[in-house]
Amino acid sequence: MSNLKILALDPASTTGYCVADIINDVCEISDIGIICVDKKTGQEGDWCLDLMSKVDEIYKNNPFNEVCVEDFFFNRRFCNGANLNVYFRAAIYIWCSKNKIPYRIINIQSWKNFVLKGKPKKKIKGKKVNKKEEIISALKINWGLIMPEFSISATGRKVKFKHDSSDAIGQLMFFVNDSFNIDKFKIVTFIN
Repeated sequence: MSNLKILALDPASTTGYCVADIINDVCEISDIGIICVDKKTGQEGDWCLDLMSKVDEIYKNNPFNEVCVEDFFFNRRFCNGANLNVYFRAAIYIWCSKNKIPYRIINIQSWKNFVLKGKPKKKIKGKKVNKKEEIISALKINWGLIMPEFSISATGRKVKFKHDSSDAIGQLMFFVNDSFNIDKFKIVTFIN
């Protein structure tokens, strides 16, 4: 396997992403970050264009040749922003098609089961489990991947790290394992 670089996206107003290279049967995660979609102006179409332009920036800095995106699950209890999430996914699919980059839609439960190595916990010590914290914990305990507490902003300041990219890492791991039978992962560096 040579020169395979994959982008994983977890679409939302704050879209988590990561880029990884497949090198000698190891998935090396080399870029992790978030895309903050500018929703202060315009309408949904403008927001999708903003997301697409930011995916363009990632591609220019780190050319990838495949994309994986989490599927969307409609839930009647959590329907705020459902349309927008669908629009963002469509924008990514259009970007990929326009740029002739293959993409794969990742099943939510499949990638979570892979990362968690089984079923998610409903409660720990009587408290409801935060799903994002459970993924971050599983990345550390099950896979040895530690998410940072802080990152460096564009101005050079130390800021609290937003963990929206943790799901993108889990999705990428599942995609790489399912597509290429690779089960060794390492984080090479944090760029964003």
